[in-house]
Amino acid sequence: MDRYVLAKVLLVIGTAIDLGPTLKAKYTGRTLDGTSFDSNTDGTFSTILLQVISGWEVLTKFTKGAKVRIFIPSSEGYGTTGSSTGTIPPNACLDFDIEIVDVTN
Repeated sequence: MDRYVLAKVLLVIGTAIDLGPTLKAKYTGRTLDGTSFDSNTDGTFSTILLQVISGWEVLTKFTKGAKVRIFIPSSEGYGTTGSSTGTIPPNACLDFDIEIVDVTN
């Protein structure tokens, strides 16, 4: 199956992100009806892209300082089961605002 992720982007020149380095980000995640299910806007969220939903892998196309809005189909998010906490329903498409604060190799 093809993967589709739609992104609105503010591009910044720099070194692209790989799947392995640590990424610090500010983000807000919503379902398409606008319901916020998660947010970290102080820039302390730290992860590697291999530890989050596969729809975030599109961030490898961007650099530190980029601000993106991505729409992720359910197949690249939480799929037919939804989140384990129940905050994201099955088959939910997701809408994220993400700012890449820092990247550490």
